[in-house]
Amino acid sequence: MSAHQSDAQLQSQHLAGPLSEGVRQTEVIPPRQEDRYRDFVENAEDVILTCAPNGVITSVNRAFEKLFGYPREALIGQSYHLLSTPTSLPQWQDRLRLVSMGERVSIFWETEAQHQSGHLMYVECRTGFIYLEAAGLSRLRYG
Repeated sequence: MSAHQSDAQLQSQHLAGPLSEGVRQTEVIPPRQEDRYRDFVENAEDVILTCAPNGVITSVNRAFEKLFGYPREALIGQSYHLLSTPTSLPQWQDRLRLVSMGERVSIFWETEAQHQSGHLMYVECRTGFIYLEAAGLSRLRYG
């Protein structure tokens, strides 16, 4: 079983459900919807990356591979630090810390990132969070 497959299976167990008063509750996704979700993410033109609460990258889509120059196999299991710059790393760490404490953070933000070749990229991000019941996380608050 590949890392990509095991991540998809993990995501299908408990994905975030509909937004209600700023809080998302988890729900189980049926297998057929899981396949549609996986196809949607993989074929999206937007760059999509998922990472665990500890900052380890768990999946990327094709658009991410193309923009950042990394094959997914080189990213999955690595820390998001690999993509950060000395300027952006403290910003990323602070956002992750705030979210892990249940604080509200802005969904939209701009930051620097580093391409595989080493050149800097300025990216605009839209952040969403998927909470897994297995990790003891059951709600999400947006800023």
